[in-house]
Amino acid sequence: MAGTGPGRLRASHADRERAIDALKVAFVQGRLTKGELDARVGGALASRTYADLAVVTADLPAGLTGPQPMPEAVGAPGNVGVKSTVVACLAGTLVAAGLWVAAGFADNGGLFALAFSLTVGCLGILITAGAVALRSRHQEPSGGRLPRARR
Repeated sequence: MAGTGPGRLRASHADRERAIDALKVAFVQGRLTKGELDARVGGALASRTYADLAVVTADLPAGLTGPQPMPEAVGAPGNVGVKSTVVACLAGTLVAAGLWVAAGFADNGGLFALAFSLTVGCLGILITAGAVALRSRHQEPSGGRLPRARR
């Protein structure tokens, strides 16, 4: 069947953005003039299929990529520390609750002191983690990247 190859599949917005990123890299590397870049970006935005996208990037080397995003921008591992701290503190709070119950039944001053210390420690860590998260969001609300322009 003619017209059913992979080039006839519809391109997504992300596919068009990747093609435009490759065109921008080619422009920065001096492979395209400003006029060529503008015309090809227009062609990429109007592309409906992979074949249409291939036309605007056909004479460029395969695999042109720009600067890679910072790890924080990709999967936000900077927040992983805060999340794992919160999970650990919640687990510690459950242990402290168990100690409070055990201390109540055993009428043991040592268990009360341990439960109190664990509760205060977890609360302090949660407050600190929350302050760090709020401070980082306040300083760099967009992860240090400019917002994307709407098209």
